[in-house]
Amino acid sequence: MKTKLLLMLSVFASLFISSCSDDKDSDGTSTVSYAIEVKYPDAYQQNAATNITVKLKNLSNNREVTLSTDANGIAKFEGLAPGNYSVTASKELSASEAEPLTGYASEVFLNANISQLAILSEGMQTVQLQASVLGDWVIKEFYFSGAPDSYYFYDAYIEIFNNSTEVLYADGLLIGLDMQTKIPV
Repeated sequence: MKTKLLLMLSVFASLFISSCSDDKDSDGTSTVSYAIEVKYPDAYQQNAATNITVKLKNLSNNREVTLSTDANGIAKFEGLAPGNYSVTASKELSASEAEPLTGYASEVFLNANISQLAILSEGMQTVQLQASVLGDWVIKEFYFSGAPDSYYFYDAYIEIFNNSTEVLYADGLLIGLDMQTKIPV
């Protein structure tokens, strides 16, 4: 009688212990919650960046999850598989949206990146946006080959980039080389 009672108690105890959940998905893998706090650059009138698109990309399986920040500048991601992620937060502000924040009525592109973030348990990471003003042409990269103080700039080209939201035409665009300083002008 005692052995039957002990056997039944041990069966119930093992069933009770095995029935406890530990936040696993339907396929049996553990998941975590993680928050990304997004802040405007230091010179801006507000600190918490609202309505910013935040994208998490799992670096092992390339799955992406995108959310927008709330009124406190926080995007809370639920059900993430533990692993390494890249984080991208970005938003383009029109001139009317940027003026109350910066004091200037010009279009601004805000961006922040973390190339590798280990998300293994619940937590929070803060990122601060960097701003760049949109407009006109910019030199994206200057390519060259050769040895210095010889025919260094004979095999070279310049890649230009339209940094505005409007169509720009390169008709009449002239890029030269100041032979004294050997700097493109």
